[in-house]
Amino acid sequence: MSITVKLTPAEARKLLHPVRGQGGWQDFIRTLQNRLTKENELTLSESEIERVRRYVEDYGAGGWQNRLAGILNALRRSGNL
Repeated sequence: MSITVKLTPAEARKLLHPVRGQGGWQDFIRTLQNRLTKENELTLSESEIERVRRYVEDYGAGGWQNRLAGILNALRRSGNL
């Protein structure tokens, strides 16, 4: 099952900020960036939603969390979380 959410322009800008380096989280962010449509819509699988939620809520404050927080907010606005 997948869910599509619409990000605000500010949330999309945070997600689209350039990624430096290599690694699991960098690859995950790049995947989400590539999937974001021009209309700021993003489709996520259940496992991706859980990954975003866990990273934003369980790992403290930081740059990656700030980029993903908008996705979590969009999921909450849409009633999917």
